[in-house]
Amino acid sequence: YSLVDASVEGQVVYVPAYSHIYQGAGDPYLLTITLSVRNTSTSEEIIVDSIRYFDTNGVQIRSYLDNPVRLPALGTTEVVVKRADKSGGSGANFLVEWHSTTPVTEPLIEAVMVATTSQQALAFARRGVVISVKKASPAKEPGAGPDLAQPSPTPTPGARER
Repeated sequence: YSLVDASVEGQVVYVPAYSHIYQGAGDPYLLTITLSVRNTSTSEEIIVDSIRYFDTNGVQIRSYLDNPVRLPALGTTEVVVKRADKSGGSGANFLVEWHSTTPVTEPLIEAVMVATTSQQALAFARRGVVISVKKASPAKEPGAGPDLAQPSPTPTPGARER
């Protein structure tokens, strides 16, 4: 997995998560979920526009952000779904939407599930998958095309409009 050639200006990322998994005779084993959004750019900020949590049936349970969150270069933000919150189910997921004003490397977005009981611990992580992308626009070369901000040329005298 490489971020070197991934210049984008925004994405919608699907992140699988598990509020529980099944054990033994099908008994649910509850997990704490930490969703982590990490800006991998070493020089530019990104803006996380929304973090939404969905259940096994695809129904939105909650939205975690009231306002967009600015992540500085190499910054991270997290949300936690408590172990007692089993509303997501075994097919829980997040949709994370972010953007940047300049092309940046993709952020690393993953869910880490953890449970501890007595002397036993369980932990695993799932990385997000991009489902929609806003690609970086290529830099415009000077003189490479019409400047849309300028008015069109004056018509030649005697030319007819059609």
